[in-house]
Amino acid sequence: MQVMAIVGRPHGAPLPARTSQSVSRGMPSAGRPKAPCTGVEDSEQKQGDTSESEGEEERQQNLFPVPLLEYDMPPESVLIRQVYSFVDRLSYLDWGLRSEDAVQGKRAASTIGHEDWAGCVVHNGVMWGEENRSRPVGPKTARTSEGYGEATCSTAEKLIQVLSSLTSVVPAMAGWDSVWNLNEDASFLDIGSGYGKVIFHAKILTGCRRATGVECVAKRAEISTLALQGLYGELDRTKLDNDLLSGVRFEFADATEASEFSHSHIYLFDRVFSHYTLEAIAKVLQRSPFYVMISSKAPSVWWGVGLSKVQPVSKMRFATTGKERCTAFIYINAQFIPGVPGM
Repeated sequence: MQVMAIVGRPHGAPLPARTSQSVSRGMPSAGRPKAPCTGVEDSEQKQGDTSESEGEEERQQNLFPVPLLEYDMPPESVLIRQVYSFVDRLSYLDWGLRSEDAVQGKRAASTIGHEDWAGCVVHNGVMWGEENRSRPVGPKTARTSEGYGEATCSTAEKLIQVLSSLTSVVPAMAGWDSVWNLNEDASFLDIGSGYGKVIFHAKILTGCRRATGVECVAKRAEISTLALQGLYGELDRTKLDNDLLSGVRFEFADATEASEFSHSHIYLFDRVFSHYTLEAIAKVLQRSPFYVMISSKAPSVWWGVGLSKVQPVSKMRFATTGKERCTAFIYINAQFIPGVPGM
């Protein structure tokens, strides 16, 4: 990957005065940077929850320049395209699938025998044996954000390449420790993982030790697991023996109900997240010891729902399979900023 340009005039603010309130939430590995003071108190430490006082988002400001990264890179590898093609066949490209829906195929699969997919069924119609059911009444958080889409293969490639080289390509992070990069020592979490493509992409491209997808729609999570099983019979055996898919896991869960996220890098496909979901997931993120977070939501949005410890350091263009275009922000956990005087 080559960064072609840093677009836009940098903007930011000086680091606030040091206080004694900042506390690291314990990344376990030795040698990782201490948690510096950011001048933004963790409201969970102070009040027992992550709700911000009124007007907090106006008081909080960027600590670093937030440039738009433009980059150039070769096309995705044959292996990555093979994985995407396999997942497409299993998911039937049904991007609208939700919890109450029976799976409706969009193209015939009669030309492909089941045995060709190592036991994974390529379906063409209703296969799940469930009747359509209406949405439950009440604030089931995950169900408020079931609309589906996904990053294009090209966008995912660029995002993961950037994450693997953050300390080289993001100006504010120049010279920081490699713990900030998505590499073989890192762990990757996709919240709203859909059919699992970005998880497979991140694992194959970076070799991260752990890659987990959390999806609130049961059928999508099940298809992701089927894809993982099927890829063991579909991909090159030599690469599989070299732990190509080791550490990949998919969960059917409501991420807002987690106690915390234990991954170093968190990617949220939050284009369709409702305000209710954002508020709920901000509480989990606020108490989680991640290093890097990727989101389509602007800083003022996250600060406004109580996620006070994130700071944007760059942004990039983002395209979805639904031909939508938006901006993806790359955030860091300000509790782990290295080199702050007095820490």
